[in-house]
Amino acid sequence: MGTRQAALIAVAILGIAEALYSSPSRGETTGYSALQIVPEFGHVCSIAALNNNGAVLGVQRSPNANLFRAFLWQDGVARDIQFPKDQRTVFPEALNDSNQIVGNVVAGDLSAFRWDSGRLTLLSVPEGWPHAYGINNCAMIVGSTTVSGLSRAIAWTPDGVVDIGASIDGTSTARLVNSSGQVAGVMRSPDSPQQHAFLWTNGHVTDLGNPGVGFACNPLGLDDTGGVLLQWQTVSGSGYGLWRAGALEVIGELPRPISDSAGRVLMNGFGSVVWAQYGQTGGSVRILDNGSWSDVTSLITEGIGSPIREIVAYNNAGQLVASSPQGNYYLLTPTPEPVSIVMTGVGLSLAALARTMRRRV
Repeated sequence: MGTRQAALIAVAILGIAEALYSSPSRGETTGYSALQIVPEFGHVCSIAALNNNGAVLGVQRSPNANLFRAFLWQDGVARDIQFPKDQRTVFPEALNDSNQIVGNVVAGDLSAFRWDSGRLTLLSVPEGWPHAYGINNCAMIVGSTTVSGLSRAIAWTPDGVVDIGASIDGTSTARLVNSSGQVAGVMRSPDSPQQHAFLWTNGHVTDLGNPGVGFACNPLGLDDTGGVLLQWQTVSGSGYGLWRAGALEVIGELPRPISDSAGRVLMNGFGSVVWAQYGQTGGSVRILDNGSWSDVTSLITEGIGSPIREIVAYNNAGQLVASSPQGNYYLLTPTPEPVSIVMTGVGLSLAALARTMRRRV
C-alpha cells in the first residue's frame, strides 16, 4: 500500500473513531449509580454547580455555628473552600471543568471573586460594585457591575473587562457563558415594563423578548451552539421554551409552587433538557434529548433508594445532582445501554489502530 493511501485510510479511521468515542449521545440510560455528596463538615445547604467532570460546588453549614461555607466535592472527597476570616458570607455561583470557581463574597461590600487552586482573587471593575455569575472553560467570567444603583452587564476576559452593557439601552446583567464565549443574561430598557432575556455574541446583542404575562423572563441554560433555555411568567405558573436561531419552541408549563409542590427545568451544554416536577409524594423526571422525551423517574429513585425531592444540576456527561426527602444530595451517573459500551470500545480500538498506522507512514 502506498504512503498516501495509508495516510488517507488512517485519517478516515481516526475520524470515525473519534466521532464514536466523543459523541454526546450516550444511548438510552438503563440506570443510575448514586454517590452521596458529603461535605467536609456540617451538612449540605445548597448546590450551586456541577461541572462536566462530576465536581460539585455547594454551600455547607457548620453544625455548631451559624456559619455557611463553600465546598468543592469530587470523587467522594470534599474540600473546604477557604476564605479570609472577614469574608465569611460566601455565595458561590459557577464552576468550570478546571475547578475554577466564581461567585460573590461579603468583604465589607459584596464583591465578585475567582477561586483557583486555593488562590482567591477579588475581581475588579473600572467603577461600581462587581458581581460574578458564570465562568466557561476559557476562564471567561460574566456578571455585572452596579453603578449609581443601576446594573450593567460585563465580562472579565484575559484581555480585560468587556462592557457588554454598552450595547444595551437600560439595565442589564450577564448570567451565563458557553464554551464559544456567547453570553446570556437579562435586560430592561427604561421605557419597558418587562424584563427581557438577551444573547450576546461577539459584541452583538440579540433581544430574546419576553413571551410571558409578567415582569420576569430569565435564561436558565445556554448550550454550546447558542441555544437558550428560557423561563417566563404565565397566569398560573411558569412557562419554558428553547430559543434557537431566532425561533422559540415552547416545551411546557409548570404550575406556581404550592406548599411542597415545585419543579425545575435544566439544560446542559449539548442542549439536552431535564424536566423535573415533584410534590409531597415524590416527583417525576423526564429528559428531552434529540427531540424525544424519556422518563427516568424510576431509574433515579432506584439509584438513590428513595423518592425524589429535587433535581438541582445537570452536566454534559448526563450526570444529575438530586436530593431525597431526608435532605441528602447525590451525584447520579447514568449507566449507558450495552450498545453504547460496545461502540465506545470500537471507537477506542479504531483510534488506537489509526494512530499506529500514522506512526508507520
